[in-house]
Amino acid sequence: MDFMSDPAPSMSEEAASTISGKRRLRRSCESCRSSKGKCVPSEQSGQCQRCVKEGHQCIFLEAKPRPKRAKNSRTRVAEMEEKLDGLMALLASRQTGNEASPSESSSTPSQPPTAVSPPETELQIFNHPISSSVSSISFSRSDDFRSQQSMPVFSFPNFDQFNDVISKGIVSVTQAEKSIRYFQSKAPYFPFILVPPKMGLDAFRRERPFFLLSILSFAAHHNEKLQLRLELELRESLSKRVIVNCEKSLDLIQGVLVYLGWYHFYFEPDREQIYQLSQMAAAMAVDLGIHKPASDPASGSRALKARLFLLDSEDLEVQRTFLGCYFLTSTICQGLRKPNSLKYCDYMGTCAETLARAAVNETDYVLQYHIRFQRLAEEIENAFDYSQNLKLPQLDVSRIEILLKSFEQQLNQFEVTFPTHVWNSPSMTMKFYHLRIYINEIGLHAVKPSDVSTMSTSWYYSTTRNDILLRCLQNIKDFMDRYLLLTTTDLSNLTLTDYISLVYAVLGLGAFATGANDAQITSNESMKASANLAYYLDALSAQSLQLLAVSEPGSNNFVSHIYDLFQQSKIWYNQVLRDPAPIEGRECPNFSFMEIIPTIMARCVDFSVTFASVESEVSGEGGEGLEGLEVVRGDEQWSEMLSSWAASQDLSNMVLDTPLV
Repeated sequence: MDFMSDPAPSMSEEAASTISGKRRLRRSCESCRSSKGKCVPSEQSGQCQRCVKEGHQCIFLEAKPRPKRAKNSRTRVAEMEEKLDGLMALLASRQTGNEASPSESSSTPSQPPTAVSPPETELQIFNHPISSSVSSISFSRSDDFRSQQSMPVFSFPNFDQFNDVISKGIVSVTQAEKSIRYFQSKAPYFPFILVPPKMGLDAFRRERPFFLLSILSFAAHHNEKLQLRLELELRESLSKRVIVNCEKSLDLIQGVLVYLGWYHFYFEPDREQIYQLSQMAAAMAVDLGIHKPASDPASGSRALKARLFLLDSEDLEVQRTFLGCYFLTSTICQGLRKPNSLKYCDYMGTCAETLARAAVNETDYVLQYHIRFQRLAEEIENAFDYSQNLKLPQLDVSRIEILLKSFEQQLNQFEVTFPTHVWNSPSMTMKFYHLRIYINEIGLHAVKPSDVSTMSTSWYYSTTRNDILLRCLQNIKDFMDRYLLLTTTDLSNLTLTDYISLVYAVLGLGAFATGANDAQITSNESMKASANLAYYLDALSAQSLQLLAVSEPGSNNFVSHIYDLFQQSKIWYNQVLRDPAPIEGRECPNFSFMEIIPTIMARCVDFSVTFASVESEVSGEGGEGLEGLEVVRGDEQWSEMLSSWAASQDLSNMVLDTPLV
């Protein structure tokens, strides 16, 4: 008798064996299993040698079957395809039978519906791969994008519990996985938001749906039409979850930060929401209590309970997200010259040190240097109040000089103490040059004295202010020279904060080129010539064309928008040179990122009216110098150019007006 089988099965066991076959027992008895020894059969039936020797009862338990592996998404999709094929074949055979015997169907009007009718209802839905609600969506950017041609549409939608863009058939599973890997490759350029380790696509769709949607939208910049569609889905999802469902979550914060980090892909002047979205992310971070340590009772009991169960990796992810929220919102507010609700605190420094010490990701080490740069920028803003949001009293000369020296010493210390590999990042390097400009911008904010008798003692006309202006101009040119050295790879990896710094530098150069500094020691004409704005605008335009040349066909054309901005700024500058009268109400240069549009528009409108009157005079004299020139209102020209950011560009028309010198 085989000792591996049960020697005396009960009646119930025998019945079970009859139904399910012979039971499978474990190869070792429980005594041998507990001692980790080999179970060797003995001469006695049903017992092993160890149990016979030790006098134990030899017990063999029933072997448990191994758990089946969970099916992945691809297997489920394949099964769904197989079921659909069967349903369609069943429907086709049913329709063929109905056509062959129409008299039978008419002779039995009271016949109850067959069991095939529910599948028929489902198959009516499958005839439309994307539901009617999707096909009726219209895009506000351009009529060309309302059509769904070249959109990735599958033969059927994926019916699952997620109800996301993958379920709707807008993005395939393979595309989603590639998009996640593509986003992970961009971690060195935006290290604040990372994909959680060991999180698969199914877990991503279930736990971080909005974060995933923002990744898919960003990664689709190689296909502009798909990106527009995904951005629309992103906005609708955000509004529903925040406004309708009143949600607050880490998923929403991370998704908004990724959306803002590459907002230049979606930027339109007449519908941008950079400031609104950044402040919403900051407010949500405060509401969730991630802006303070978990042990701080001031965070609120609800926030504490929500964070007590977090694992270490999740704690680090929360801290990393909080730092990203501060970095992005602070940079945006400084660029737009608007108040920021999220100020630097000591906990931010603690988070940066914790992440650097944990070293879970390679990019965590550089976060502390991003935060130190941004903290210095915030201190400069708080001291000089460039945006005039704090309404500080006018600073005296000695205090300005002391603050300038202190800020420059801190920045010089950063240059010496930061590790060498930190400066390999183009964003870190450009931030360093940006702060040099930001420190000396105070020279452009001096108030001209109304009393002529105080001119000799006023800081406005002092040698110190003149030196500050010269340093500011030189720092701007250093920034521009360093930016022009960036390769096309570097340019393609820039984020929104980098482009804000670029526009800021161009605005500063424009302030010197148009004589807004009003320096007395050094003549305005000398500073205008030294600024050399026309050269830098041409060089930036040429660099944009180089990036356009390597762009894939059908990809997001935000670079062409930047090219247009440089070209139209050059036109504006030429108009300023012809009509140097200052714009009414503009005593100081405006460094607001968004207000560059109305500033240039105002200048173009004035010039257009003047030029139209000159044309009428020349025409009255019979002159033909303006023959064939179409005069259009300047505001209409600029509205058409600057608000139609989604229009496609023809590269053949993009040529420089003047060669580089």
